[in-house]
Amino acid sequence: MTNNYLLPILCFTFLLASVSAQNRLTPDDRDYQLEVTFDVINGSLLLSEGDVASVNATVQRFTGERPIAIIVRSSSEAVFTVTVQDGVGYILEPGNDLPFTFQLDINAHSIGIEGLEMVAAEERIEQDGIVEITDENPTVVASIVVKVKLVETLIGTIIQYGVIAVLILWFCVLGSTLELDEVLERIKKPWGVIVGVIAQFTIMPPLALALTILLGLDSATSLGLILIGTCPGGNLSNTLSVILGLDYALSVTMTVTTNILALGMMPLNMFLYTRPVAGDDISLQVPYIELIIQLILILGPFLVGIFLGYKFPKYKEFATKWLKSLAVVILIGLLALDFPFRLYVFRSSWEIYVAAIALPLIGTALGAIVAKLVCVKTKSALTIGLETGIQNALLAAGILVIFYPAPEGDLAVRTAYLAVIFTTAIGAIAGAINFIVQRHRGKNEEDLNINVDVELNNDVKSTVDVIDDVNTTAKNNNGIDNPTFDGPSA
Repeated sequence: MTNNYLLPILCFTFLLASVSAQNRLTPDDRDYQLEVTFDVINGSLLLSEGDVASVNATVQRFTGERPIAIIVRSSSEAVFTVTVQDGVGYILEPGNDLPFTFQLDINAHSIGIEGLEMVAAEERIEQDGIVEITDENPTVVASIVVKVKLVETLIGTIIQYGVIAVLILWFCVLGSTLELDEVLERIKKPWGVIVGVIAQFTIMPPLALALTILLGLDSATSLGLILIGTCPGGNLSNTLSVILGLDYALSVTMTVTTNILALGMMPLNMFLYTRPVAGDDISLQVPYIELIIQLILILGPFLVGIFLGYKFPKYKEFATKWLKSLAVVILIGLLALDFPFRLYVFRSSWEIYVAAIALPLIGTALGAIVAKLVCVKTKSALTIGLETGIQNALLAAGILVIFYPAPEGDLAVRTAYLAVIFTTAIGAIAGAINFIVQRHRGKNEEDLNINVDVELNNDVKSTVDVIDDVNTTAKNNNGIDNPTFDGPSA
């Protein structure tokens, strides 16, 4: 009985859906033609936070038998808002004198890239000069891109270039304090280094691209995440390898090797993996020449530092004792000064937070797994995982801010800043846990040693007592002074 009613019900439902689809207005089947233009160059408008700009919109052509309503709207009012000079919308009547021009006022609020759309629909309400469209799916008849960038300040520019300068100094100091003997020893047995380098340059870039697709990130953010994935290792992974008691020599050797190979591998990976997200957008194209120059500016001081440290032992001692700490303090100070200019980073969507956290975590796990699969020892495998997952995100941030236009570069840098904060926090937590574990283990070993010493002392005392008893018994039985038994000779 149920089957007899099921077929008619399904047919009736399908019929209603078909009628509804036919009555819904789409750009292809609407019964009017509307052409609107904006007086902007290349279809985009660049503003700074706090700017107010006026744009003229012109209705060039309208053919239709019934009046329609047109309004303008922002795809994100957190980034910018738009108002029409004489209201919020217009009613176009058949026979209006055309072309018809009206002014839009755009108020820029916060950094971002969003769209300004003009939409049209026949279903509308009009009250007290205010026009509202009631159609749930209005037709977008024209649009432009509105880009809002940060307000440029002298202190901000100084900080940006200061961070790059300190990174260059840091790499010089890092080269000066490098223990060449340990690196050369690792290179003589290169299996772990080879596995680590291959893992870093082949796992991280496609992983970054996969995350951008999975999380649906915008183009600028995707570019930033992929750039982090292509970067070589930095000092943070070396520091964490010491804190966690891993293979520091392998960590440093991988850092040196990946920074040298980055001259070729980083541009190659950027070419392979940024094309799907950049497309034809000129502002997101990779500046290969500037990228190579940036890498040379960092690699050059690193090699100079190695030479100075090898040639002048006193300088190496001075760099280890003073310059290394000084560079860290200056870098932290610059980042602290830059913090007020980067508060927008923390207003990022949850997808950006997930991407910045997932990239180093998944990269570390995959690097360690790959290393174990090719029979690398556990300690070295964990070191390879750390070197694979934790990239030099500060290098990526410098490249994005200096060599990419605003606001694309500033938007792309969000993942880099969040990745630095996250990996540093994780490293601090892991270091604290490792310290507690090692201290507890050391206390247990100390207690064990004390117990062993006590037991040994008790055994020795018992042995001495037995020997004394034997000597006493011998004297009593023989009534003479027998030679004392002192135990076995040494």
